[in-house]
Amino acid sequence: MSLLVESIRIENRKIFHLEYHQARMDKARREHLGLREPIPLSSSIQTPAETGIFKCRVIYSEKIETVSYEVYKRRKIKSLRVVKDGFIAYSYKWEDRKRLIELYEQRGNADDILIAKNGWATDASAANIVFFDGKIWFTPEKPLLSGTTRERLLKEGIIQAKRISIQDIPFYQKARLINAMIDFDAEADIAIDRIYL
Repeated sequence: MSLLVESIRIENRKIFHLEYHQARMDKARREHLGLREPIPLSSSIQTPAETGIFKCRVIYSEKIETVSYEVYKRRKIKSLRVVKDGFIAYSYKWEDRKRLIELYEQRGNADDILIAKNGWATDASAANIVFFDGKIWFTPEKPLLSGTTRERLLKEGIIQAKRISIQDIPFYQKARLINAMIDFDAEADIAIDRIYL
């Protein structure tokens, strides 16, 4: 059985949005493993003594297997290659990312990929995506994985969910990747003409 994972941002000894990670972990354990008793993440995570940005990686199944910390360095992603896979499924955040890695290796000269499933935009290799039409930020209605940052931004009304076909992409002004480690900011913007169809 593949293990599950949560990646949590810790910055200057502050743990970010732990309640969203707890909710996703509880959901995965309940729906996939049939376990109803939650494991409190807060009792398993220690904040590093150093300042800076850390990625806390929690591996779990029936119990928490490991908790690790690494200094986080943000990758610059300014281009995406659309790759197609009509069968990919990644509804839980698995430690086993074999198929995602195989698709990522098809990126060519782009920095990352945008996975198209049956003609619809889903996710990048390790992030959800949002598109800006000049007024509103939209995220694909059916991502491969519903990320914690995506869930939070939807709840806060900052983004909206919408079915987005690959053919729709050129009509947007720009795109942005989001995940627990990537802030929702202009530094993550990707020009539409750098999404290679």
